[in-house]
Amino acid sequence: MVVLHNVHVEEPVDVYDLKGSLYNRTCKVEARGQGLSVIRKDRDFLQDGMKLSVTEEDMQSLSRQIRCDTNFLRLSNSNNYSLLVGVLPHSSQALPATCRRYVSRDGRSVYQVGIIDILTAYNLKKKMENGIKSIFQGSEVSCVPPDQYADRFCTFMLTQVLQ
Repeated sequence: MVVLHNVHVEEPVDVYDLKGSLYNRTCKVEARGQGLSVIRKDRDFLQDGMKLSVTEEDMQSLSRQIRCDTNFLRLSNSNNYSLLVGVLPHSSQALPATCRRYVSRDGRSVYQVGIIDILTAYNLKKKMENGIKSIFQGSEVSCVPPDQYADRFCTFMLTQVLQ
């Protein structure tokens, strides 16, 4: 049994599920602007002009943690995991110490982050998915072997997400 704590302690205003892949990685247009809680994806993050604008110390800490976690997931033969990012307005309310949160450099936002969906193994089914999708999607296929997935994930998080 695997027990994980909740990534979001408070209800975020914006939520992004980031995989480091851009193919078909946007939320449905009809879901936007209807007052629904919409989980945005990689293309939405870029189109919204988002960056996790954190202090240098927090950026180093996040970068180190993403590299370590990604390496562990690579060695565990995992793929399909995401960085879940919740963005909410900064308040003076204290959050539990178990909450991974980072205050933006300008002090107006708080980011709650965590890697999710870590239990997907790159097995025969995923290898077949990769082969079939590669025929139709070419190099943009999202289901790739763990080494390739980890490299793509890490590169995207360190170059497009963190600031």
